[in-house]
Amino acid sequence: KEKRRAFSCAISGWANLDKGEHVEQAQAWLERMTQEDLKPCSGTFTRVIAAWAKNGNGEKAEALLDQMVKWGLKPDVWTFNSVIAAWAKHGDGEKAEAL
Repeated sequence: KEKRRAFSCAISGWANLDKGEHVEQAQAWLERMTQEDLKPCSGTFTRVIAAWAKNGNGEKAEALLDQMVKWGLKPDVWTFNSVIAAWAKHGDGEKAEAL
């Protein structure tokens, strides 16, 4: 439990910095966490998805949404809004509407 919490804190810290290279670090920590078979909570996924949204990267945001569902986690309204915002910021209204 402590290890999972430490990963979540590191992921949140990197994601909160919002810049692309920092979000890459958050994503790397999330991938490492899942490789160690530590199940992230939906909030951890959503933080990284929201950070990708601020960077306008709909592809990475939606890919994480798919990964989140594969882990058996349920996205909430914040998660979906973040992916929609990512596509909208990217200028792809069709993909935003498709969600």
